[in-house]
Amino acid sequence: MNATILEKILNQTDGAEINHESHAFKWQTGHSHPHPPTNDINNTNVRFAKPNSLHRILVADDEPLMRQLNTEALTDSGYQVDEVEDGAVAWETLQLKRYHLLITDNQMPKMSGVDLLKKLHAARMGVPVIMATGTLPREEFTRSPWIQPVAVLLKPYTLTELLGAVKKVMQTTSDARAQT
Repeated sequence: MNATILEKILNQTDGAEINHESHAFKWQTGHSHPHPPTNDINNTNVRFAKPNSLHRILVADDEPLMRQLNTEALTDSGYQVDEVEDGAVAWETLQLKRYHLLITDNQMPKMSGVDLLKKLHAARMGVPVIMATGTLPREEFTRSPWIQPVAVLLKPYTLTELLGAVKKVMQTTSDARAQT
C-alpha cells in the first residue's frame, strides 16, 4: 500500500486500528467514518472504478473504512473494483453490470449479505461470493446450504488473506469456465 493511500486512510480511522506492516485492521469503535465522494445512481451511492482490468469485483460493506481498504487493496492488485454501502445497493448494481466476484459483509442495513445471497440464488446469478464478516451466519448456512459463499473471511483479516482468497476464487472460476 503506498504512503498516500495509507495517509488518507489513517486520517479517516476515527479509532480503528491499522497495522501497516501486516496490513491487518480491526474495529474498536462503532462510529461511521467519512468516505470519498461517490457517483449517484438511482439515488444510491456507488463508486465505480476505471475500466482497465480483466476481472471486475463488487465490494459491499456498510463500514466506509473497511470498504475503502478492500477496494484500494484490490485496485492496487490490478482488479477493477466497484463499491457499494449495503446489500440493497449491491443487488441493484448487480442488475446493471456483470461481475466476476462479489465480496460482501453480512450485517448491513437494508439488506444483509445472507439476504443478498438468497436473491442471487433465486435469480440464478452465478457470481461467486466471498463473505467478509465479523460473525459467521452458521444457522442460516445450515438451514439453506445452497446459499453458502465460495469463501468466508472472518474480521479482522489481513489484506494478504483477502487478496489470497480473491486470487484463489478467480483461479477456480477461470479454470471452471475453461473446462466448459
